[in-house]
Amino acid sequence: MSKPQIFVDENVPKAEEFFGQLGEVHTFAGRNVSAKTLANADALVVRSVTQVNEQLLAESKVNFVGTCTIGIDHLDTAWLDRRDIAYTNAPGCNANSVVEYVLAALALLNINWQGKRVGIVGCGNVGGRLYAKLASLGAQVAAYDPLLAPGAFPNLVSLEEVFSADIVCLHAPLTTSGPYPTRHMIGRELLAHLPIGATLISAGRGPVVCNESLLAFANVRADLRLVLDVWEHEPWLPQALLARAAIGTPHIAGYSYDGKVAGTEKVFQALASHWGKTHQVNGAHTQAPGCPEYEPKLALLSDADWQQVRRLVCNAYDIAADDQRLRDMVAAALKTGAPDEAIATGFDLLRKTYPVRREFRFYQPVTEALSEPARAMARAIGFQC
Repeated sequence: MSKPQIFVDENVPKAEEFFGQLGEVHTFAGRNVSAKTLANADALVVRSVTQVNEQLLAESKVNFVGTCTIGIDHLDTAWLDRRDIAYTNAPGCNANSVVEYVLAALALLNINWQGKRVGIVGCGNVGGRLYAKLASLGAQVAAYDPLLAPGAFPNLVSLEEVFSADIVCLHAPLTTSGPYPTRHMIGRELLAHLPIGATLISAGRGPVVCNESLLAFANVRADLRLVLDVWEHEPWLPQALLARAAIGTPHIAGYSYDGKVAGTEKVFQALASHWGKTHQVNGAHTQAPGCPEYEPKLALLSDADWQQVRRLVCNAYDIAADDQRLRDMVAAALKTGAPDEAIATGFDLLRKTYPVRREFRFYQPVTEALSEPARAMARAIGFQC
C-alpha cells in the first residue's frame, strides 16, 4: 500500500521529522504552489502566504488542510466545508513570539513601557497574551475587541479610546464580512486620535490598516513612531512607508523558531488524529509559557535599571538586524530594472532564510551583572534568572 502524500510549505520547520511519521513528505514554495503540483496530494500543510480555495484544490485528492499559523483568512473555509475537507490552524503557536517582537521593538526605541498607556486592537491569542504581559510589566493597558464579552479583560474600551494611548498595538484578524469587518478598519480618522509622540505597532494583518492613509498621516506627523511588520500588499511593500517607519520587518514577528515548531506540532497532531494514526511528539519544550498575572508587581525602574533591561532584550533578539536586512533588500531592489518584482521576491526570500531566533525563556543572563529591579523585570519578561 502506498504512503499518503503530504505536501508541506518549505518554510514549515521539522516537516520531515513530524509528518514523515504519517506519509511521504513533499515541500513546495508557499506563494507559488499550483493545482497541478497538488494533483496527487492527500494532505496539504501551508502557512499564511498560500490561498487555499477551489482553484487550488478542486482537482486534488486532499482531505485535510492544516495551516501552521494563527489566522485562517487565507483558507476558503466555506468551500472546504462544502467539499467535506477537514482543516485546522495552530492557535496560539506563535503568540509568545509576537509578544517578544513588541517588547524588542519598544526596547530598541528606548520606550520604557512602565507607566505608559498601551492600547491593543484585537485581544485573541496574541493580543490577549500581550495584554497580560504588558500589564504584568507595569504598563496601563486597555483593549478593543467587540467579539469579547464584557469582563473578559479588565479594561475593554472603544476603538477611539485605544487610539488615544501612548503605544497602540494592532493584532486584529483580517475579516471582510460579519458585524465587525477589519479590512481597512484603521484609516486617517482613527489615526488622528493618536497623541503627540505616540508609537503605532502593526504586527497582525497588513490590510487591517489602509497603508495609503497611514503614509499620508505619517508624512504630516513627524512625531509618530511606526513599527511595521505587516504590509497591506505583501510581498510587495511601498518604499516610502518603509522609509517613514522607525522599524520595518518582513512579516516575521511570529517567526521565532519555537513558535514555528509549535505550529508544526499542532497541525501534525491534528492530521494524525484525522487519519486515526498513533503518533509520537517530543515538542513540549516549544510551547509558550502561560500568560502572567495582570496586576503589576514590579517596582518602577530607574533609567539605569531600564537601560540594563533594554540591553538584555536587544541582545537576546536583535530586531535591528531584521530591520536592516529589509532596508538593504529594498535598496538593492530599487536599483534593478523591475523594482516591484524584486521587492516582492526579496521579501519572501527574507522570510525563507530567516535566521534561527529563540525565545527569551531560552536565555539565562548573567544575573550578577543586573540590579535587583532589572533582574525582577527580566524574570517577568521571561528570561531564566
